[in-house]
Amino acid sequence: ALVISVLISIHYNSYKVGSDTAIFNNIFYNSLHRRIGYSSIEGINHFSIHFSPLLLSFLPVYLIAGKWTLGIITFISFLFSASGIFLISKKIFKENKISFLIGLTFLLYAPVAHNIVWDFHENIIALPILIFSFYLLVLDRTLQSLLLFSLAFLVKEEMFLVGIFFGLYIFLFRNKKEGLFFSLISIVGFVSVTKVIMPLFSVSGGHHLWGRYSHLGANYTEVVLGFFKNPQLYLFPPFYVRKLLSLLAFF
Repeated sequence: ALVISVLISIHYNSYKVGSDTAIFNNIFYNSLHRRIGYSSIEGINHFSIHFSPLLLSFLPVYLIAGKWTLGIITFISFLFSASGIFLISKKIFKENKISFLIGLTFLLYAPVAHNIVWDFHENIIALPILIFSFYLLVLDRTLQSLLLFSLAFLVKEEMFLVGIFFGLYIFLFRNKKEGLFFSLISIVGFVSVTKVIMPLFSVSGGHHLWGRYSHLGANYTEVVLGFFKNPQLYLFPPFYVRKLLSLLAFF
């Protein structure tokens, strides 16, 4: 906890933050001044790009902590995430030392460490929610796990996609009825949020994020059909191939 807090403090005091950090601080400021979700930097309402209403729950913290709010969120998120990893490991291995090392490995994992000391993204908020959802699953408390996971849907629209596979995991290894139901809810939620709710925040009535993935198709039907016609474009885009090669370089 001490190391994480020091790293975050150095990061914010250095002023070497990514553009997303500035965007979210600006969204907090505008939301407190009657322009909820609006980003002066992006020139649009951010909720038309990403569905992240849970961000608004941190406005009281922003009133007190100001620019440090994102750092506080990051600190709490990774502290709880590492604790969740420890608890899951302890439940499985029944050994404190091994569980501690696994939790430490989680914090030292390059993509995780990068998010601690560089930029802020909404996914940081979802991380402890997902980890403790899985912990509840390990404890055979499936219903509580699904209820907690549902909170992640308010972090970012892509969490619905994670929910589909979380439901499939439950379907295969826990409870078929509950797993299938949760996967279906996630599918319906993703379509509803991206096709109905997010366009409501757009002046044009469209989905601003769609343009970034227009090469995959003009609509959901084309995207699904395209996956079966050219799966490597979806599973191994050039950007992620470079990430995979970077990961393999560690070994």
